[in-house]
Amino acid sequence: MDYSGESDGENFLADPEVVGPLYSDKDLMRMRSVEDMKAAWRDMSEDNRQKIRDACEDPQNQREQDLCAAVSGLE
Repeated sequence: MDYSGESDGENFLADPEVVGPLYSDKDLMRMRSVEDMKAAWRDMSEDNRQKIRDACEDPQNQREQDLCAAVSGLE
């Protein structure tokens, strides 16, 4: 699913095709180890990384705080 035109960043942050590599399960409940997340982050396109950053900066995406905190530590 492509959320590139979505204004709701939370949907983008819940897209398994985008953020799935950062998780160890298909339900997006358990994040990978820091080392695995760093590798997955590096493998993502810059466009997707930027969209994740932008979505994490949106205060309406509070549900994804754990993901956003983890991503901010990958930079």
